[in-house]
Amino acid sequence: MKVAIISPLPPEKPGESIYTARLIEALAKHRDIEITAIGGLSSMPLTIPWNNVTTASIWNGQSLLYPFALWRFIKKRGIQLVHVQYGPHGEVYGGLFGEVMLFLLLLLKYTGVKTTVTLHSTWMLEQVKLRLEETPRFSIFSIFSSAIFKIFMKLLYWGTNTVQLSTVRIGSVLKRRFLNEFKFNPDNVLEIPHACTEVVTNLSKEDAMSQLGVSDRQIILVFGFIRRDKGIHLAMKAVEELRETIPNILLLVAGKPFDEDGTEYLRELRKLRREKKLYNNVRFDTQYIPEEIIPVYFSAASIILAPYTESIGASGPLHSAGGYGRPIVASDAGMHIGEALGGNIVTYDQENIDSFCEKLKLVLTNKELAQEIQNKLIQYSKSESWDKAAERTIAYYRKTLGIEGAESK
Repeated sequence: MKVAIISPLPPEKPGESIYTARLIEALAKHRDIEITAIGGLSSMPLTIPWNNVTTASIWNGQSLLYPFALWRFIKKRGIQLVHVQYGPHGEVYGGLFGEVMLFLLLLLKYTGVKTTVTLHSTWMLEQVKLRLEETPRFSIFSIFSSAIFKIFMKLLYWGTNTVQLSTVRIGSVLKRRFLNEFKFNPDNVLEIPHACTEVVTNLSKEDAMSQLGVSDRQIILVFGFIRRDKGIHLAMKAVEELRETIPNILLLVAGKPFDEDGTEYLRELRKLRREKKLYNNVRFDTQYIPEEIIPVYFSAASIILAPYTESIGASGPLHSAGGYGRPIVASDAGMHIGEALGGNIVTYDQENIDSFCEKLKLVLTNKELAQEIQNKLIQYSKSESWDKAAERTIAYYRKTLGIEGAESK
C-alpha cells in the first residue's frame, strides 16, 4: 500500500505536526505500507527506525501553485492514497482558511488517486459566523458565512473519498452533528479518536516540582500554545478567587504564543497579573519547551486545566497529559470535552466562574476523588495508544481503497 500523508511536520508549529509524526511512527510498524510524508519547506526528515518512510519537505502553503506541484510529485511516484491532516490555517494550507488544499484534493480524486482527510477542527456554521464576527478584517463577511462555508464543505465532499473526524470516541456527538449539518454520506464519514501519548519518563511530583524550581505548591497547569480561546484570563480570575482559601495555588502557563494575536494576548495576561497582584500565584513559562522536558510539567501538576472558551477539536495537550493520571479540569465548551478521555474529565460551566472555582477546589481538596480520576485516566490512556490509532487508520485506508475486510473499532 503506497500512501502519501500531507501535513505540517516537526519542527513546524501547527498542532497537526506532532500528531502526524506520532501517527506515522506507529503506522510504519506495519511493514505492508510505504509512506511518503509530505511536509512544509521547514520540516525535517522524520527519524523513523524503519525504511518504509520517506520525508519530502516540498510543500509551500503560500504558493497558489502548490496543488499542481504536489499532484505531479504524487502521480509520478504511483501513490495510491493521499491522506491530508487538515486544520483551518490559511498560512499553512493556503488562502484565507486553507481552501487551496481543496483544489489539490479535487485534482487528485478526479485523476484516479484516492483521498482521505482527517479534520482536526470541525467547524459548525454557527461557530464560523461567530469567528468571523470576532475577526475585524473578516467581520464584514459574517452575514455570508453560512453560504460560503457550505460551499467550502461541498468542495471538501467532492474532493474526498472518506473524511475522518478527529473525535474523542467512536459514536461521538460530533459525528452526529456533522452529518446533520453538512449532509455527507454517512458511510464515508469515519471517526478517529485522538490517541494518548505513552508515558516513558516517570517522575515523582516532588522531583518534578524541584526541577521547576517550586516546592509545596498546588500547581494548576495550562499547557500548549497560548491563544485567546484558551481562556487563560478566566483561569487567572479563578486563581484570584481561590488564593485566599488555597494560598499555595500556582497557575503555571507553559507554552509559546501561537501567532501575533497570541503574543498580544500574553501581554494582556501579564498586565492582568500586575493589576491583580498575582505574581505569587501565576507564572508564565513561555520559552520553547523541549520534548524531553514536557514530562516534568505534567508530573509536577496537581491539575491539568483546559479553561477553553471555544473547543472545535480533540485537545492534543489533554490526550498527551492523560497517561500521567493528573486530574483534568476543563470547561464544557464545544462538543468534545464531556466525552474526552473516557468521560474522566471534571467539567465546569464555562459561563459560571463560581462553577469553575468550585470544581478546582473540589479536586484539590478531595484526595480520594483525585486518586480515582488518576486510575481511570491511566487505564484509558493505555487502551487508546498510537498503535491503536494506527490500526484504525490502516482499516480506514483499506475502506477508502475499497479493499475487502476493512473494519475498525
